[in-house]
Amino acid sequence: MLCLGLTTKVYGQLSGPIQTDRPDQTESPYLVPPGHLQFEMGCNYAHESHSTASLQMPTSLWKYGINDRVECRAIAEINALIGTSGSQTGLLPMQLGFKATLWNAKAWLPEAAFIAHVALPQWASRDLTSPFIAPNFRFTFQHVISQRLSIGYNLGAQWDGESPEPTCIYTLATGYAISQKWSCYAEIYGFVPQYTGSTHRADGGVAFQPSPHRQFDLSGGMALIPTLPFYFFSLGYSHRFAL
Repeated sequence: MLCLGLTTKVYGQLSGPIQTDRPDQTESPYLVPPGHLQFEMGCNYAHESHSTASLQMPTSLWKYGINDRVECRAIAEINALIGTSGSQTGLLPMQLGFKATLWNAKAWLPEAAFIAHVALPQWASRDLTSPFIAPNFRFTFQHVISQRLSIGYNLGAQWDGESPEPTCIYTLATGYAISQKWSCYAEIYGFVPQYTGSTHRADGGVAFQPSPHRQFDLSGGMALIPTLPFYFFSLGYSHRFAL
């Protein structure tokens, strides 16, 4: 989560409090410490339109720290699409990727990293495969404003595996550390396809860390366009341990 990234910078510990990429949409530039495995799991409900909704249970991100510059990543999501004509449940194409540090924060320079994944259509339920592999990438940045406040933003693009047209992604979030264990965030983000109309959303949430290696989170968001009946809720748990 964005706002907990500043805790690592305050204490300067390589294996300090857990840093997660949830519940916000803004990915953190901080990596899992070398030799550590971390999983981030959640349950997401999204009201997509007047007639459809989706439930992801679970969505999971697995990360392993290779060294202090690179981590490898795997994403698996079981999705249930619920409509007026019935429902469809299955495993979405699994994603494999990495996160690499670009540079460390210094003076006005933010902490920066590059994240890339590729979704493999053959690693999915039969009804949820796509004809092509689907890559996605992001550049992620974070400024530590004070010991409690931080600002992060992402820029990137993704492909859906159905067509060659990319969809650009942007996020902007501010995080606040309420205490050593509690934090919160507010965020705007959006998707800008090459040809079709763009969507813009806002969300916010809280996170609780009962220990340096565990985190619980709760978040929700909605569309910024009043005519689009989109909203979502998410509940998650993350854990890190040394191998």
